[in-house]
Amino acid sequence: CEAHVTQQAVERGLAVEPLNVELLNALGFALFQQGKSQEAVVALEKALAVDPKHWKAHNNLALAAIDIGELEVAEAHYRESLAIKPQPAIYNDLGFVLERQGLTDEAAEAYRNALKLDPKSATAHYNLGSSLARSGKLAEAESHLRIALKLSPNAQTHTGLGIVLSELGRTDEAIANLEAAVKADSKSVLARQKLAEIQQGSARAD
Repeated sequence: CEAHVTQQAVERGLAVEPLNVELLNALGFALFQQGKSQEAVVALEKALAVDPKHWKAHNNLALAAIDIGELEVAEAHYRESLAIKPQPAIYNDLGFVLERQGLTDEAAEAYRNALKLDPKSATAHYNLGSSLARSGKLAEAESHLRIALKLSPNAQTHTGLGIVLSELGRTDEAIANLEAAVKADSKSVLARQKLAEIQQGSARAD
């Protein structure tokens, strides 16, 4: 396993330089990749004790914290990282963690911050659109999902847009998007399921 080889090399380096923050961060990430997230947290906390402003270590610690179900810890480290170096991808990650905690408004704010830094981020538009849809803000959700689709057409976004359009009562447009999702990815279970539901509903209405 590549991560295990990396771990061994890093540990040899740490034997010489036990307080090398780059090596501690690399060890933490290698442990995380091997599924040893509890050990990863220990290594990454050591890295941050040496250099509290090491944003990569904050991000890696957040990943390990998510893996062991410590969502509030993950949120704290993503916020620390963003205070040091604001990045659209990390705002997206923060939004994911906030949604997992049920903090939908704060998650939407994180996705909006991602878009301030990168207005053409298809991921941020998709995440914001999905979050707004879950909050019942369907018109705004549609707008962001359409932008995401224009920037990066894929089955996931077609599905999300199809579901929103269905909830808005625009059945034909919903079916077209869900069919496009299935065409883009024949294994798209959610798109097939929603398509069947809409078609059954239409058949009952007829």
